[in-house]
Amino acid sequence: MKSLVIAAIAVSGIGGVAPPAHAAAPPARPAAFGPRDITGVWMQTGRPQQITYPLTPEYQAILAKKLADIAAGKPAEANPCVPGPLVRMMTLPVAPLEIARVSDDRFVVTKENQSIYRIYLNRGHKSPEDLTQGLYGDAVGHWEGDTLVVDTIGLGGSTEIEGRTPHSDAMHVIQRFRRISADTLENRMTIDDPKAFTHPVEVTATYTAHPDWELGEFFCTNERMVVGPDGNAVILPAN
Repeated sequence: MKSLVIAAIAVSGIGGVAPPAHAAAPPARPAAFGPRDITGVWMQTGRPQQITYPLTPEYQAILAKKLADIAAGKPAEANPCVPGPLVRMMTLPVAPLEIARVSDDRFVVTKENQSIYRIYLNRGHKSPEDLTQGLYGDAVGHWEGDTLVVDTIGLGGSTEIEGRTPHSDAMHVIQRFRRISADTLENRMTIDDPKAFTHPVEVTATYTAHPDWELGEFFCTNERMVVGPDGNAVILPAN
């Protein structure tokens, strides 16, 4: 009898018949968002960007030698046990990025291939004598309205931008992160190298939010694996 009373209340209550539990729609993602909240897991949309770098004659020659070595059967100097450098991290859509704000003065951007990029908000660049060249350099940021502008130097830890394109230790990257909707993050990049380029390069990467994703673990167990001239993996002999 008790169940009949509950059923009668459900039918006669305001709004009509209650839908069965299994038909309940999942909660909608809120349309509102904080324009300065760029945290979360993001996946780049689209295919890898084909970026043309305006190399000087000196660096064109460096690139030509690399390509000639590959054509001659010499393995490329790619190593999957080393994370990709900054531009590759931001423009190659093969794994998601996770952006976390770990304090008032610091963001950390990570990728599943061991990439870790730290952005400091409340300081300038390190002095030349304290600056260590690395894959992700010395990154300092500030807000311009709702755009996070990040200026990165000290990127001489790799001699390749992405692909086979070379660069010098003078490479300078400025990124402008802007959350343009609840689901979309835009990153407008200016890549310059006064030693290797004839002029700066502009690139825009767009990412889609995936709040239900989690980054997995990644580790590499064969530092002797390189990419051969045919594009396949080659294991170099142990020394």
